Amino acid sequence: LWNALRRAVGRQAMCRGECVLSQEYNVGAALDDVAWSVYALDVMVWAYLFCTTMYVVAIFIWSVVLWSIVIVVAMCTCLVGFCAACGEAAGGDCCGGGGGGAGGGEVI
Repeated sequence: LWNALRRAVGRQAMCRGECVLSQEYNVGAALDDVAWSVYALDVMVWAYLFCTTMYVVAIFIWSVVLWSIVIVVAMCTCLVGFCAACGEAAGGDCCGGGGGGAGGGEVI
C-alpha cells in the first residue's frame, strides 16, 4: 500500500528484504504497521458483511421452508376435514350399524 504511494510521488523504496528485519523503528516501519492494521480492518469488515449476508439468506430460506410446511399441513387438514364432511353428508354411518342407531333406523 505504501509502496504504491511512494511510487506515485517518485520515491521508490529500496528494500531487498533486509529492511523487513530492521533493528530500528522509523517512520517507514510505523506507516507499514498502519497499512497492515488498515488491511486487517478491511478484511474483517468484509468478513463481517459476508457472514451477515449469509445469515440473512439462511434465515430467508428457512422461513420459506417453514411457511411451505405450514401451508402443506393446512391443506392436508382441510382435505381431511372435507373428506370427513362429505362422508357424513353422503349418508355415511358413524356407528357402523347401518340402521342409524339402537332402534334399527328409529329415533329414540
